[in-house]
Order: sequence, then structure tokens, then C-alpha cells
Amino acid sequence: MNRTRKKLVGRGKAGFTLIELLMVVAIIGILAAIAMPIYANMQAKARVAKGQADAATLAEAFSAFAAHCGDVPASVAAAAWPGAGGGATCAAATGGTGVFPLTVAVTDANGISSGPWFSAASVAAGGALSPPQGWTYAFTRSGVANYIVTAIGDGVTVTKP
Repeated sequence: MNRTRKKLVGRGKAGFTLIELLMVVAIIGILAAIAMPIYANMQAKARVAKGQADAATLAEAFSAFAAHCGDVPASVAAAAWPGAGGGATCAAATGGTGVFPLTVAVTDANGISSGPWFSAASVAAGGALSPPQGWTYAFTRSGVANYIVTAIGDGVTVTKP
């Protein structure tokens, strides 16, 4: 009995068995398969939220610009975003396109200065107000001080105001 006991007790486990390792790998695989679609869905929701927030921010800035200058800059298509031109006076700024004229301070006919509403870096490619991957922003002027900011992507279209 002593010899049998020595064999059983003296035999220590030096590692994990193949079955134990396979079970751990299978569990990790199942957890990863569950987590990946959830992660992808969260990324899409984040892009939609950024598009909505940016559209609202741009609409508020265009409203402030229109209140100060009496009009908004000309339309800019998604391909030409963020626009170009503008100047230091309301007349010059409304001659520009899109959001770019909102990156400089403008003076109205009464000599009152306002702005800039955004920094040039924030509206440039890769800036804080650049569209998320797969999204496009556009600005359409539809009359004096009337406009629509559009953000399109991930099957969602956001329009403001």
C-alpha cells in the first residue's frame, strides 16, 4: 500500500492537459464572437452621434453668423467640404462658400466685429468638425439667411435646422 500511495501522491501535475487548454481557447473564442458585433455596432452609433452633434454645432454657428451679417455664405457640396473664400467683412464672408468663412472674425456694416466661430484647423480634414469615416457633410443656402446643414452616413441622414 505504501508503494501505491507513493505513486499517487508523488506524481505532481506539471501543467495543463490538452483538453483543459482546448476548453479555454473555445471559451475565449465564444466570448470574442459575441463581443465583435457589439463593438462594431457601438462604432456605428458613435459615428451617428458625431454626425448629429456636428450638424447641430454647424447649424448654431450659421445662425449666429446670419444674425450678425444678415445672410449666410453660399452652398458647398459634400465633395468641396468645408468650402473656401470669405473675408474680414460680412459682404466678403457671405461671398465665400460653406463653413470656411466662419473661421475668421467678420465686421458688419456698423463696424461691429464677431467671430471667428471655428478655427481653421477644426474645419480642415482631420479636424474636430471633419466628417467621420464614411460620412459627408454639406451646406445648402436656400435663400437669404435660410440654409440646411446635411450630414449623411451609415444609412442615416441628419438635417439641421
